[in-house]
This record gives sequence, structure tokens and C-alpha cells, in this order.
Amino acid sequence: MADKVTVNFGNILYAEDDQLYQITTPLILSRIGFTVKVVGNGKLAVEEFSSDSNYSSVLLDNQMPIMTGIEAARRILEKKTVDIVLFTSDEKHTVSEAVDELGIRYLKKPGTEMGFKILYASLLTKK
Repeated sequence: MADKVTVNFGNILYAEDDQLYQITTPLILSRIGFTVKVVGNGKLAVEEFSSDSNYSSVLLDNQMPIMTGIEAARRILEKKTVDIVLFTSDEKHTVSEAVDELGIRYLKKPGTEMGFKILYASLLTKK
């Protein structure tokens, strides 16, 4: 019997206040091959990234208490260049100015496994 081969494409820091997404999104990402750390808001994402910047990507909801995903992205990018994805139910036209200004990606909720595969394949191949 062959040993199971596991692949780790990197570590993702995920900021999300919705408990359902805190469970389902990491499951999808782990099936693809990522390790995911979940925090409950943008402020916690900034703090976590400041204490451990060994993340290949940061995935941020936008509408969170304490600090939005856009504000968290802005603060994280002040510290280090990292791939950031705004994963939100906000329509793209409402966040496109900030997405373009910050040079981050946008993915509309609810995400699918295929959507995440396409997104992260494009991020991995650009490196």
C-alpha cells in the first residue's frame, strides 16, 4: 500500500468573522494543499502577521468588526509585500478602487474549490 503524499503550497492567514466561513473555507483550502490560520477580524490579522510573517498569502473578509479587510490589507502591506486576497460578499465595483490601489486580488463569496484553485494557481505561477 502506497503512503499518502501530502502537498503544502504554503500558509494562509485568513481573517473572517462569520463562523460558517471560518470552518468551510479552511476545509476547502486544506484540500487544495494549504495550511490555514484563522483569526476573527482585521485587527487580529494585522497583529498575527506582525508576529509571524511566514504566510504565503493573506485572505481577508472585508466587512468585519474592529477593522475592515481593506484597512487590514493596507496595514499588512506597510510591513511586507505579500499576496492578499479580499474574499468578500461585497460587489467588486464597491471595492475595486481599493483593490486596484493596493494591488490585491478579489474573490466573491461564496468561494468554490475551483475558484480557489484558479486564484491560487495564478498567484503561485507568477512567482
